[in-house]
Amino acid sequence: MQIFKWHLQKALLPLKQLLKRCFPKLVHIKTSASDNKRYTNICISAYKSDSVFQTFKKHKNYTNIVETVTRDQGQAYLDIIKKEGKDLLKYSSKFKENDKCGSPVVFNYDIGNFSPTTLRYIKVLTDLKNMFGNLNDLDIVEIGGGYGGQCKIIYDVFKFKSYTIIDLETVLPLIQKYLTKLEVKNFICLKPDEIHGQQNYDLIISNYAFSECEKKVQDEYINKIIKKTQKGYITYNYHSKSKENKYKLVEPYSRQKITQILHENHHLNILDERPKTGPVNFIITWNDTCLRPAKEK
Repeated sequence: MQIFKWHLQKALLPLKQLLKRCFPKLVHIKTSASDNKRYTNICISAYKSDSVFQTFKKHKNYTNIVETVTRDQGQAYLDIIKKEGKDLLKYSSKFKENDKCGSPVVFNYDIGNFSPTTLRYIKVLTDLKNMFGNLNDLDIVEIGGGYGGQCKIIYDVFKFKSYTIIDLETVLPLIQKYLTKLEVKNFICLKPDEIHGQQNYDLIISNYAFSECEKKVQDEYINKIIKKTQKGYITYNYHSKSKENKYKLVEPYSRQKITQILHENHHLNILDERPKTGPVNFIITWNDTCLRPAKEK
């Protein structure tokens, strides 16, 4: 049945694209994998209702999109943190604040009770610190912010100049509420259509978000942000040859094509995702500042 549905959705895609061009107000085409009503409705409810906000990370319509990390994956993230970012563990008490909102499922690791998702955010911070060094005073942009967890974890260690989160209009109020409650400063929430390409960023981050956008949306991000941002860290979880199509009517660029496109503006490093949370996942990074010749004294 699932295979039949996939082929049917694939066959209907050209028709839906034609209808959208002819009747844009009548047809809704998903722009990203998270652009679905069940997910956005729980985000809206969590923003509007304090009682829902207290437990939104346990809601099945939310966990299917954001809180997807298993206990074992959390342990694998922790193993990497201990090996490559051990100095970050001194911030554990601050990191734990991320689990005080939303009532996520937590497990008892040897550093205390943590949600696996928070451990993933810390592992990403470990990578960022090792790849790019000090993140203080940087203008950072994140495509797809979830509830703002990655921003909060980075803020616990570094005081960035600004942190811009780009996400769906229905998701941003929850991010605003979440980060405000945790007293994170200097963050900005923007809808995709509010990006005009005039702002310059030092670092772009996107984990399982840019890679779940329709090609047209990816092109917008590439032209307005990515191609002129000197440092990048993108976890990409889509491949055109994957047998699993969680994106339904969303068709992002394949691994080969996206690396080809981004390589036009950056010298890329393609890394394996660690731990592997999906069979086709990989990480795209670049640091153009390392390619510049040192200034003469």
